Amino acid sequence: MVEDLNRNDVDEKAKYLMLEKEYLQEIIELKEKNEFYKNKAIKFEKENNKIKKDLMVRVWLKVKRVLGKILRKIKR
Repeated sequence: MVEDLNRNDVDEKAKYLMLEKEYLQEIIELKEKNEFYKNKAIKFEKENNKIKKDLMVRVWLKVKRVLGKILRKIKR
């Protein structure tokens, strides 16, 4: 009787430890995915900022060109 209780206790502890191991593994995987997507978001943001700067330069050059044309017409 006592051996049965001890064996059941050990079985329950083993089940608990296996579940805990699975949960910890799942947490590790989720943290890795989180880190991956965080790095991807940082890369995307850097690329987005680069595109914004490029567009601002293009717009500034066009504005500068148009202003130059307007000023030349005014001087005439």
